[in-house]
Amino acid sequence: EPYVGPCLPDIDRAVDLIEGEGLRVVLDLHGAVGGESGERPCGHEDKGWKVGHWDFQASLAALRTVCERYAGRACVCGVGVCNEPATS
Repeated sequence: EPYVGPCLPDIDRAVDLIEGEGLRVVLDLHGAVGGESGERPCGHEDKGWKVGHWDFQASLAALRTVCERYAGRACVCGVGVCNEPATS
């Protein structure tokens, strides 16, 4: 996996700064566990990637953690559940 997580203190700092400036943010799962495709936007390029590499349960657990943690923050206006998923 190209990402080490959960990196919540980093997200906390970013959300604090965003909120302090009066801005809004959509938090996005931009690199699902195992990858949501074999393309570079998910954090790695793997021409042999198959949908079975995507760990749906771990990805849902990450989303659940983020949603529960930031649900009460006024600046968080949404959560993107997956960026650019593969269609097959």
